[in-house]
Amino acid sequence: TLEIVKVALGLLDAIYRPRISYKRAGVVLHDLVDGNRYQLSLFYNSNPLHKPLMEAVDRVNEEYAPNYMRLASMDKQTFKMRQERLSPAYTTNINDVIRVKIE
Repeated sequence: TLEIVKVALGLLDAIYRPRISYKRAGVVLHDLVDGNRYQLSLFYNSNPLHKPLMEAVDRVNEEYAPNYMRLASMDKQTFKMRQERLSPAYTTNINDVIRVKIE
């Protein structure tokens, strides 16, 4: 999971372009097999510490509930900026740009 998320985020950074509208999408992986069975590695530079970590996460999820423990990057919760004081003309009127005073 750690390596898949890392690669997915790297690919997203590679294709992201500012000022282009995007839709949220998911990725489905199927035909994955148990790590103890022979399978060619998808990621050749895997970190040896990831396997015991993910095994621990899997044990917790098996004992408590699916997705009881997951990576923070898998969180679907979105956050909206607080914009109560945002001017409707903040991009076109230089006088509406917020001034920050640092002391």
